Amino acid sequence: MDRKLASAGRKTRGEVLGESYVKRSLQTMDDFNREFVENILHEYAWGFVWTRKGLPRRVRSMLNLAMLSSLGRSQELKLHIRGALRNGVSKSEIKEVFLQVAIYAGVPAAVESVRAARQVFAEVEAEADSSKPTAKALAVRAAKKTAKKPAAKKAAKKPAAKKAAKKPAAKKAAKKPAAKKAAKKPAAKKAARKPAAKRATKKAAALAVRAAKKTAKKPAAKKPAAKKVAKKPAAKKAAAKKPAVRKTAAKKPAAKKAARKPAAKRTAKK
Repeated sequence: MDRKLASAGRKTRGEVLGESYVKRSLQTMDDFNREFVENILHEYAWGFVWTRKGLPRRVRSMLNLAMLSSLGRSQELKLHIRGALRNGVSKSEIKEVFLQVAIYAGVPAAVESVRAARQVFAEVEAEADSSKPTAKALAVRAAKKTAKKPAAKKAAKKPAAKKAAKKPAAKKAAKKPAAKKAAKKPAAKKAARKPAAKRATKKAAALAVRAAKKTAKKPAAKKPAAKKVAKKPAAKKAAAKKPAVRKTAAKKPAAKKAARKPAAKRTAKK
């Protein structure tokens, strides 16, 4: 026996015919019908055929209704009418199947099938009504819920004040206050470590020292601009180098020549 296929067939059988029905069937199983149930039903019928992808379940259900109705198997037909409803086959579609049976398999077979279908429909509706709670039952459930979980009890379990006590804002502030952070890294402390005034004083002092060193090495008195002007003034140059008046008066003055060789002296000599 293929255990995997039999397991898949057992699952499909429960989904179509109802899990409660299949469980009851397995509880009554004995050694006489064990092989029939496991090998024929679960492995071949429900495992090999019903699990195939060639036809959807609702179509297979309608085929079963037509064949069981034609064969006159009322007990199996009732079981598969329930399965057809679970597989999505509507009442009107079931009626159409039995009308088709009346034409091709005979009216007596169709009449028996319609009778069985009506019985199943009535049972399903009764089961649905019984599963629905009445107004009285709903009221009792509501009262029980209210008694079990009253609003006051909920508030007592998890009050807003208790939550606030567990995680108060003041506690958080006490853990990491802004003042503490400011004390750790205050702006005043930073300013005291490296103040702008202190930096400026240090820089000014350094600059003054450098200027003094430069002044000591190369003083301005050695080569002042005024001295340069004094060495070579424009007036001195003009007077010393090429004075027009001096040259004219000194080199060839008319009066000196006359004094050297006066006309009277020259006349006396000759």
